[in-house]
Amino acid sequence: MNEGFEEHRRCPGEKGTSIYSNISDCRNWFNPTHASPDYFNRCAIDGLYKIPSNYCGNQEPLSGDAYVGLGLFPSEGYSEYVSTKLKEKILPEKKYCFLLHACLPNKAYLATNEIDFALTKEKIKSSSKSLFANIRHVALTSENMLNQKGKWITLNGIIDGSKYEGCTYLTIGWFNLENRMFNLKKAIKHNLYEIYYYIDDVSLFEIKDSAKCSCDESKTEAAKDSVKIEFVKSYYDSTSVNALELRNITFENGKSTLLSDSFYELDKLVSYMKTHFNAALELYGYTDNSGREKDNESLSESRVKTVANYLIQHGVEPNRITYRGLGSKNPLVPNDTEVNRAKNRRVEFRIVLLR
Repeated sequence: MNEGFEEHRRCPGEKGTSIYSNISDCRNWFNPTHASPDYFNRCAIDGLYKIPSNYCGNQEPLSGDAYVGLGLFPSEGYSEYVSTKLKEKILPEKKYCFLLHACLPNKAYLATNEIDFALTKEKIKSSSKSLFANIRHVALTSENMLNQKGKWITLNGIIDGSKYEGCTYLTIGWFNLENRMFNLKKAIKHNLYEIYYYIDDVSLFEIKDSAKCSCDESKTEAAKDSVKIEFVKSYYDSTSVNALELRNITFENGKSTLLSDSFYELDKLVSYMKTHFNAALELYGYTDNSGREKDNESLSESRVKTVANYLIQHGVEPNRITYRGLGSKNPLVPNDTEVNRAKNRRVEFRIVLLR
């Protein structure tokens, strides 16, 4: 299977090959889609794919002289994958341990807590870059993937042979867009703007005792630095069940023009939507009960439309946003004081997870 990606047909950038690295340079591994996973080797001719210093960061392999790099592109809806043929078919009466080592590059801008793998009887292939969204897969998760740049993280999973009988092919990548994704603080220009990880030392082996399938952190290097993460979810950790109020959204008196102190809160919502591409947004505008209800409905509709337009202008796709103005309906509190009327003049939203 060439677990550590050491065996290669040629060095990346070698004369007569593309200047871009290709997983086909690595023996026994292939690219199942039209996307382009990277192959890094110490022997690379071009510095883009050399080890330890390359276009993604500065990283030594977990072992040997090579590793691969995989990217997830949520805004474009595709993942890079690498596939290989197993030495033997999965047998129903056996249990197996799958181990994978992942490393967040030094120049990473985004991170996730998950990487997936699939076992299939036949090759899975696509002539496009599309996500393999309907393939049964196993999700490997670790919070260490979010905050440990430059450190190899061990991920493991136990495979029941009876559920994968006869499977011959292994594919690694991302099979959904629902895993947790986060922005990293203090990103600099030229950082990687997709989710990207180095992968090394992949193995699948038979076990008789589940305890034998555990993370062997003794093989991993100490982290060179620790990166704090910014939880862009803020308080948007919601589902379609409850509506949350957009805080500190203000307008000119009697108008739908946003005031500048609204931008901070709206920009946080933009950041959330840009890193959660399986989410759609429902917006609802409300007023207090002063004046004619027809005017209130018109004003609430105009204001919530302004909020929607702000989100769209800052990069949220229009087809992920719906909005309605509901006038003075559904007050939070009685409209009996000016303080309470101010509370009822608001914009609410629901985040709906797309399946």
